[in-house]
Amino acid sequence: LGAAGNTLGTFNQALAVVQNNVGNATTPGYARQRIFLEALPFVVSGGQSGGVGVDRVETMRDRFLDFQVVAALQKRSFFEKLSQTLSQIEPNFPLTGELSVGVTVDGLFHAFQALSVSPGDFNLRQQVLTAAHTVATSIRSAYTGLTDQRATLDQEASGVVSKINSLATEVVELNRILLQPGISGNTAVETRLQQVLEELGTLVDYRLI
Repeated sequence: LGAAGNTLGTFNQALAVVQNNVGNATTPGYARQRIFLEALPFVVSGGQSGGVGVDRVETMRDRFLDFQVVAALQKRSFFEKLSQTLSQIEPNFPLTGELSVGVTVDGLFHAFQALSVSPGDFNLRQQVLTAAHTVATSIRSAYTGLTDQRATLDQEASGVVSKINSLATEVVELNRILLQPGISGNTAVETRLQQVLEELGTLVDYRLI
C-alpha cells in the first residue's frame, strides 16, 4: 500500500508538470518542462518496497534559441524605430511644393541663370533676392522641423533609459535568486528572466554571455 501510494504521488506530480505545460503554452518566455521517473529499489529485507519515483524535473530551455530570439527582437525593434523616425522627419523635406528645399534651390539657380544673361536688369536682381529669401525660408522651416523632432526624441530617450535601468536591475535580482541553492530550475523565475531579457532587447542592443 505504501508503494502504491508513493507511485500515485509520483504520477500526480507528473500530471502537475503536464498541467503546468498546458496552462503556460502561450506564456511568453515559458519553456516546457519534462519530468524524469526512476524505478525505486525493491528490497524486502531493507524495507524498500519499490515502485516509481521522480528523478528530476528539467526545463527544456535552449539557450541558443533564447539568444536568437533576443537578437531578432533587437533587429526588429531597431528597424521599426528607424522607420518610424524617418517617416516623421520626411515631411520636413517634401519633393514638391513652394517650400521644398529642392524646388527653391532650383528656383535660385534659374534666377541666377537669367541674371547672368542680363546682369544690369534690376528686375532680375530682385528675382534673385526673392529666390534666395525663399531658399532661406525653406531651409529654416526644415531646420525647425528637425529641431522639434530632436527634442521629442531626446524626451523619449530619457524615458527609454529609465526603463532600461529598471529592467537591468530586475535582471540582476533574478540572477541573484537563480544562484541561490535549491533555486536552479525554478520555472517561474527563469520565465520572468527570459521575458525581461526579451523586453530589454526591444530597447537596447546588448550581448548575452
